[in-house]
Amino acid sequence: MILRIALLLLWAAPPLPAQNLENGNKVYEANCAQCHGVNGTPFPKPKEGAEPEEDFSAPPKLKPLDVEAAPAAPFVFPRPRDFTRGLFKIRSTPSGALPSDADLERVIAEGMPGSSMPAWKESLSGAEIRDVAAYLKTFSDRFNSEKPLPPTNLSGAVRSSKDSIAKGEQLFKENGCNLCHGEAGRGDGPSAPTLRDDWGNPIRAANFHQPWTLRGGSTRRDLFRTLMTGLNGTPMPSFLDAVGDTPEGREKGWHIANYLAALGEGRPNYQEVLRAGYRRKLPETLEDPAWEDVLPVDFPLVGQIIAEPRQFMPSVERVAARAFYDAQELALLLEWDDRLQDAGDALEVQWPLRFNPEPGQTTLSKKPYFLKGDAQNPVELWRWQSGDRFSAWRSVGPKSKPQALKSESAFTLRSAYNDGLHRILVRRKLTVEEKEGLSFPTGAFVPVAFSAWDGANGDAGLKCSVSAWYYLLLEPRQPAASYAMPALAFFAALGLQFWFIKRRGRRTQ
Repeated sequence: MILRIALLLLWAAPPLPAQNLENGNKVYEANCAQCHGVNGTPFPKPKEGAEPEEDFSAPPKLKPLDVEAAPAAPFVFPRPRDFTRGLFKIRSTPSGALPSDADLERVIAEGMPGSSMPAWKESLSGAEIRDVAAYLKTFSDRFNSEKPLPPTNLSGAVRSSKDSIAKGEQLFKENGCNLCHGEAGRGDGPSAPTLRDDWGNPIRAANFHQPWTLRGGSTRRDLFRTLMTGLNGTPMPSFLDAVGDTPEGREKGWHIANYLAALGEGRPNYQEVLRAGYRRKLPETLEDPAWEDVLPVDFPLVGQIIAEPRQFMPSVERVAARAFYDAQELALLLEWDDRLQDAGDALEVQWPLRFNPEPGQTTLSKKPYFLKGDAQNPVELWRWQSGDRFSAWRSVGPKSKPQALKSESAFTLRSAYNDGLHRILVRRKLTVEEKEGLSFPTGAFVPVAFSAWDGANGDAGLKCSVSAWYYLLLEPRQPAASYAMPALAFFAALGLQFWFIKRRGRRTQ
């Protein structure tokens, strides 16, 4: 009876939509081949009989690309996937196994965060995504010679809690995850600079403090799946190989997933304005608890692609800033993630050299050119370089030669690098001579922008990450009376209430 019902349901169910390889080929060549190559690989095919040249004792360098077959490939990082190898990072299947059709379709639809692979679900129909997924399988013989394996068991979810997160942190270090991902999970472990994929290209260990960059997603389930299945084609193994596919092993994996998810809970606080509050005494150190009184404001950075040399593969994605001021100085605390401390690391803060808004305005009607100013609107640059080298400059454009300002004596500086995080504290006099730079008014929106250099990523000169213009606001000081008035009003109201109650009581006697 049960068999009859099952056969009836199977007969009544609508058939699965057919996959059209011809259409998949058409959609692939129109949308995917620019990066992945018309033949499924962005890399040139080796000459017949030639051995691949890979010296793993040498510093990592990018493998040459087939620009004719994949013209966009040189401009993206990480390198596009080579479909001819049949190795796919994001899967629900065990480590080393082929992905399921659903895995391929999900990655095409959702994209790969932290890479140049976009989500195609808004541009392609469901049928087109299925057709492309089927066409991708024609590039590798593995799909013909191997049977698909069932998905990895992802059951046994453990609720996130302080205890689970603490256990996850311990397991993270006990199992050597910190060797690549760093003690604090910022991708700065001692092995991180040597990591390569199976094609010999350098790759970056994941920074869990930036969950929006995680290839397989950042939810607890996404993290657990990546942990359990590993990332094919990379040094990231399956955690199951270490703990075994058992309830106890999966429980450990969930603890680690809870810990990694907790690292990424501090989502960016993107704002247009950095507000600086008044303090009688400014913080003098990076560790001053006063900094914890304010939430950092995050400013996004992108690769500089306006002028040569361009940066198509930026590694610094944001700068977090906090600010205070007193009667004499402005204090800025700036922080940004960097997987490897390098002599070429640098950060630049950019201001208009003159702040002269039109009458009745609180900001400039016309800002300087965002990339180091222009001849009519020069900018002031505060430049910090690794090794606590600091300088202040006047600039009138990206190709101009900057001129040193005589205001460096107006600065004090503190800096530190720890667990993949750069931190610098800059204090600058609010008022300086006109020839020495910008004086900061209160109650006005002063334009500010940032540029960052990651020496380990090859940044130098104009090859850097940059931001648009944002604003710094020195919030006006509140007069002492403004704090006293609410208290006086409260006690006056309280006294009036007692008087009313007392008077009413006399009338009822």
